[in-house]
Amino acid sequence: MATAATQSNTRAHGAILTLIMLIVVLVVMRVWQWAPSNPLGTVPVVVTMLEDGQPVSNVSVTLFPKTEDAVLRPASGTTDSNGRCLLTTWRFEDGATPGPYGVGVAKIPTETLKFSDPKYLAVDPVSMYMQTYQQKPADKSEWPEKLMAAETSGLEVTVKADGPNEFRIDVGK
Repeated sequence: MATAATQSNTRAHGAILTLIMLIVVLVVMRVWQWAPSNPLGTVPVVVTMLEDGQPVSNVSVTLFPKTEDAVLRPASGTTDSNGRCLLTTWRFEDGATPGPYGVGVAKIPTETLKFSDPKYLAVDPVSMYMQTYQQKPADKSEWPEKLMAAETSGLEVTVKADGPNEFRIDVGK
């Protein structure tokens, strides 16, 4: 059986623990507010992908830093139906850090996009995959593999801190 002294001692410990937890929560909230909203100094970057002058959708675009600067990080995005994408480095569509980049691009096959479409969630992926590739020949408009790597694509951009960073990249044949 607990005595009155033991019960009051337990209440005191509970009150102290509650106070400590409250202080920790307040400190964490304050530090969170002090954190910079853009710690990498990114600026908005828009890329428009073209093939023979026509916009191309479903293209994965990645900017790879051309220097060893630790601040520069890769930025990437996927083009919409207008061939445009806003790049992301750290937060969604925050752009890229100013500096020189090599560009790698890859066209995403439309067959693979079906697997992320909600209307196909109830379909067996193996049977859908088999039907897709048995009924349809391979996509003839695939781009050369050299465009995927910044070292071999020959595509370069320089992101500027003060200017509009809108790049049009045409991978026409």
